[in-house]
Amino acid sequence: MALALTACIRALNQPGVGMNESVERVWDQMKALPKLRLTELFAADPDRQAKHSFRLDLGEGGMLFDWSKTHLDDAHLCEFSALAEAAGFTRRREALLSGEIVNPTEGRAAEHTAERGLGRDESVDSASVLHARMAALTDAIHRGALGDMKHLIHIGIGGSALGPALAVSALARDGAMIDVMSSPISTVAHWKRRSRLAIRQRH
Repeated sequence: MALALTACIRALNQPGVGMNESVERVWDQMKALPKLRLTELFAADPDRQAKHSFRLDLGEGGMLFDWSKTHLDDAHLCEFSALAEAAGFTRRREALLSGEIVNPTEGRAAEHTAERGLGRDESVDSASVLHARMAALTDAIHRGALGDMKHLIHIGIGGSALGPALAVSALARDGAMIDVMSSPISTVAHWKRRSRLAIRQRH
């Protein structure tokens, strides 16, 4: 497979081939590949499950990511790798992780990875400080420093609202009432006026 991937990338790097043309070429090559049934893919490769799966060790349990039950095969993986090369994925990933401007609309970086310890050293350090402050606040709340918590309002946009709403729905127990507000105008006053925008979870 490594040799096939090298051949795909070399083909895309031919002189005179522009980025758009390269991407279109890969898509055309991918569309032309045979679409085999899963039974055929497993019959052709007895080691398919082991080859196309990965276990993430999380201590006691872990998590298995299994792509063998999809219609990916070596040929499609080759083309997807070639597509990433043609689209400049590596360079764009480096720009993201190095803190370059990758959001031209707002003229800013998107350093979400710093929250996970990846990216510019100063951004990772800043994220670590914020994590420590959040941990201290959480510990204080658990110790009752702010009194009895009866109503919590979480404000976020997009995934920053939907993610917490999912966590509340799945994990919350009897206790405080929790409201998740999804609005570009992050004020409680706006939440009160537009309460129908809130995803309300009462416990």
